Amino acid sequence: MDWHRFETTIARQQLAGDESMPSDVFEILSTEDARYAVYALAHDPNRTLSQLADFVAGFTAMRSGTIATPADHENVRIRLHHAVLPKLDATGYVTYDRSNQTIEAAPRQETVNAALGLRG
Repeated sequence: MDWHRFETTIARQQLAGDESMPSDVFEILSTEDARYAVYALAHDPNRTLSQLADFVAGFTAMRSGTIATPADHENVRIRLHHAVLPKLDATGYVTYDRSNQTIEAAPRQETVNAALGLRG
């Protein structure tokens, strides 16, 4: 699925009050970092924090027409580690091992991906 269609699907489901998407997931998807992370994890759920931060920082830079810097990567890594991944873990979308900084698919990921129109 392409990014534009992913964002359109999220917006359409939010406006329609889609019951198939739990409200806790919509809340998490309100941030750009979280949307980029979910998009990346839907295609490759087993990553390290650093790999995910690379994707999110790079995708952010690409969409804004800039180049990601090491500082951008570090800022994204911190936001993912302290905010996004713990929330995705709490909803059952991923399992985030904070000490090893590894991410794995969790039982709810397939259901959420299907509701968002994402396929791995």
